Amino acid sequence: MLIRDITEVKEKEKELILKSVAIREIHHRVKNNLQTIASLLRLQSRRIQDENAKKSFNESINRILSISVTHEILAQNGVDEVDIKTIISKIAESTLNYSLSPNENIKVFINGDSFNIDSDKATSIALVVNEILQNSLEHAFEGKEDGKIEVTIKRELCILQYLLLIMARVLILIKLETEV
Repeated sequence: MLIRDITEVKEKEKELILKSVAIREIHHRVKNNLQTIASLLRLQSRRIQDENAKKSFNESINRILSISVTHEILAQNGVDEVDIKTIISKIAESTLNYSLSPNENIKVFINGDSFNIDSDKATSIALVVNEILQNSLEHAFEGKEDGKIEVTIKRELCILQYLLLIMARVLILIKLETEV
């Protein structure tokens, strides 16, 4: 008969679980704080008469919400990695909901690879994708009610190339849409 003391192993497992719960809670609190800040800015922007100032507020709100999306997914998963496709999809949905008027019918299609990236890269990519989508919506579809933005994600490229691919893809589609 073999007897082993696994107390130390169980304590380490408990410690890991507690750390995981704490990390999830931190991400949840960060997400809530970012959403509170966005709501406060939204309230303040309603009082602004100057259109340029209002536009700046709305851009800031979208940036904050794009960071919030990353923390929301991190809080749900409890790990320090997130799926890039999920992040981009949620940002696209949020940007469209916040930026489009009811009579505009612009769609964003997310294609390509789905894989995990660490939270730091996810936050940076979230900000860049948000900027690209906002600029596309603002400049590419001027005077048009219908349009399409396509984002393609490729795993074999480095992060900088991910961003450039997204940018190039959107810019190409912008050009096509404005020529029609």
